[in-house]
Amino acid sequence: MNDFLKNNKSSNIYWLKYPLQHLNLTLKLKAQETITLLPKFGEHLKQSEEDAQNVLQYQEYNFQWQEKLFSQYQFTKFGDIQNCVSELDLAFNRSIHQFNKKPQKVFTYINEEYAFPLPFESKGYGNEFFSSCFKTLNLEDFLKDLGKGESMRNLFKSDDDVAREDEWRAMYILYDNSKYDEDNNLIFQDECLLVSIYHNTKYNYIMISPDINNESNPYAVESSSGYLDFEYFINVDFGKTGCGEEFQVLLNKLLKKLEKKQKHLTKFVMPPLGTRKYYISLEIESAKDFDGDIYIEYHVKIPENIESVSLLTGRTHLNKFLINEGIRMWTFGHIVDFEVDLTTGIDPLPLKIFFEVISVDRWGRHRTEGYTYFPLALIPGYFKKQLSCTRPEELNEIDAESRRFFVGGCHLIEDLEMLVKPQLYATNFRFVSTGSIAVHWTVISHSHSLAIPLKISLLCPIPRALT
Repeated sequence: MNDFLKNNKSSNIYWLKYPLQHLNLTLKLKAQETITLLPKFGEHLKQSEEDAQNVLQYQEYNFQWQEKLFSQYQFTKFGDIQNCVSELDLAFNRSIHQFNKKPQKVFTYINEEYAFPLPFESKGYGNEFFSSCFKTLNLEDFLKDLGKGESMRNLFKSDDDVAREDEWRAMYILYDNSKYDEDNNLIFQDECLLVSIYHNTKYNYIMISPDINNESNPYAVESSSGYLDFEYFINVDFGKTGCGEEFQVLLNKLLKKLEKKQKHLTKFVMPPLGTRKYYISLEIESAKDFDGDIYIEYHVKIPENIESVSLLTGRTHLNKFLINEGIRMWTFGHIVDFEVDLTTGIDPLPLKIFFEVISVDRWGRHRTEGYTYFPLALIPGYFKKQLSCTRPEELNEIDAESRRFFVGGCHLIEDLEMLVKPQLYATNFRFVSTGSIAVHWTVISHSHSLAIPLKISLLCPIPRALT
């Protein structure tokens, strides 16, 4: 059992649906059920049944994200203002006296204390628990382990090192096994790390080491001198952020969607003779520099000599922004697949792709944040583009802002063709620059290859051999 407890710790990654705000971690700690807990001969006569049960019961501790709890050593140190040197020390001193905090056997280090290095910065304390996490974050190796082909792995390739270049916030929960004298002066310091929590603020996922467990698989408390006679288990409530999902589960869901889409794309149907078919896969990748929660509507207009049975209008999901290097970013990854038919021998005109960015506020009001347009030429290959958006606004700025604030504004563009040739339309409004949309697309063409048979005619008889 002891060997099992020594090797059952592993870290895990949870992908959050929203920014982390109200994480609540519950840690339950109790003495191990070993022979050392049995009372000595005669002691059971003095021990009540309630005391015996308390030995085997879990002590429950609840922690909020970045909540500071003090050990006896920290309580003594920061409780005396003469020991406070930095602003953080003074903040701890105020917290102890204003909120009447007491020393705890299970305490915390918060991000501002920089108690331990991040898991990829050092091969020191606790790093072995994170090796599985960073192996999972290496998407190419993960897909290779699943037996995926090179083309599928290329979909997940990135030039960024996810594990090393992101911004992190950390929190640590420890057990105080230090020795103190009768006056609570420190004799020997021994702090046992129980849980490490790392939040990636850029990509919004959380690392927990060791992972969430239950009473059937408790963890042993480790100290500098070995294993203590205590065991614990961990549970995390993500609160208002919604339930976190394991990174590997999300990857598997994404792989299933890609495999389904790949099967659909590989079922090519030969077009009729004299017809060329074009397959277009357009992805609305991301948007930036807008306001609020947004979604994007798209319209595809095709020339008269091109036919299509695909759905040419639609919208993305409603999305919240994440701050990336000081810039508000909305990531969509919304893919639009459609196909068009054209008679061979005719040079196809570009398709017209229109986008409208729309925001939704907490009152449910929908506002136009910007329009943009680009011509999609039917040229086989892979392309990408950053599209700048503009928003029509009434000439009277006060009326425009008032109408936009109270009722969400009004639709000033009745015909999207105005975005293509604005000089042909008489308008009583102006265009204001807003944000931008990043898109990329792939075009594949498909047609019959006509082979010309070679006919050989014999115009004269073959001469007989001379005898």
